[in-house]
Amino acid sequence: MPRILIVEDDTLLVESLRDMVNRAGFQVAEAVDSGEAALAFVEHSVPDVAILDIDLAGQIDGVETAELLAEFNIPIVYLTGTTDDHTLRRVVQTEASGFVSKPFDFAQLRMAIEIALQCSAREQSAAIQQEALSQIINEVNHAIIMTDSHGYITYLNRHAAKLTGCPAPAALHRHINDVLQAVDTGILPEFPVADVLEKRTPLDLDNLQVRNAKTGDVVTLTAGSAAVPIGDRHHRHAAALILRSDADETLYISETVRLGDYLRNVVGGLLRAYCKEDQIAITVHAGDLELDISLAFPSGMIVNVLVADAIAHAKPELNGEIKVDFNIRNDHMGELSINDGGVGLHPTEPRAYSEALPLVQQMVEEIGASLSVRHDAATIFEITFPLAATATV
Repeated sequence: MPRILIVEDDTLLVESLRDMVNRAGFQVAEAVDSGEAALAFVEHSVPDVAILDIDLAGQIDGVETAELLAEFNIPIVYLTGTTDDHTLRRVVQTEASGFVSKPFDFAQLRMAIEIALQCSAREQSAAIQQEALSQIINEVNHAIIMTDSHGYITYLNRHAAKLTGCPAPAALHRHINDVLQAVDTGILPEFPVADVLEKRTPLDLDNLQVRNAKTGDVVTLTAGSAAVPIGDRHHRHAAALILRSDADETLYISETVRLGDYLRNVVGGLLRAYCKEDQIAITVHAGDLELDISLAFPSGMIVNVLVADAIAHAKPELNGEIKVDFNIRNDHMGELSINDGGVGLHPTEPRAYSEALPLVQQMVEEIGASLSVRHDAATIFEITFPLAATATV
């Protein structure tokens, strides 16, 4: 059950807030009357949301308290009877999750808390997915660089750092053209990421010569090197550059990923992010299958999106189990199944998987797979695709 910290110096209003929070199905972690007391409380117990009066008495007001609470990553819902421009500008700068003007009613407060919880859960889910991807990408057998839609680097693994001579701290947020120093610019367009995203097709980088910024050595990229689109313009990572070189082959470990371990990493933190550990269980069955990285990454993204959507829309009164299974058929086709156990929204609901399905359908198309959805007591997604020769059990 989500825990809510109330920071309000009006005694009568505190009792009203306690009642509303409990009626909404949340737990009051604590109620304090000053920013100083709020900071002291979170030092030993971090709540899921803080309801914070802007006009607090004491040495620090609500906005200053929120700024200090930021290091704990606590979503803030502001309460205030003041809505002047100066106050609103200060509130916006703290990136609060909600804002409720006094007087307010039960529905307004509950909605503000629920939105704050959802925003926080989605941010944590994205961070968990990114961490899982980073762990895997760092160990694959090629140099990989990811960029945003403008070509600025958002991630590169250790092999890419060695190939380019530019370590991650120095490469992040720099343009790909500055880090990937091409000797023969005839192969590499002036704006490679824009070119890839516009055409939605991979850009072959075979035989591209790249100069190492640290040593000055020139390395020729080999077959399989490419810049590829890995999402639409709304994704954080809009393009990835996969770079292969004979000179660095001794660094490389494997072209495959142990799928079960990878998927468990992907979904492992979702229940915690959505505060549903006591309500929902997630099981992953993939045996000892090792799957080609070109299929493992999209599979992980699909699982993350569907499982996160099911958890986000789970009704408080329902307990259940979400099952993720991967099997290999006799015809060497892979089958990825996500069964929400009935905890997600029923398909007759207008919002049922409304955010997840368009994204999943796009990812399914990009890996040449097919998607089927069955509805009964549960919603079951089945993705079928041909396996690469590197898939092993």
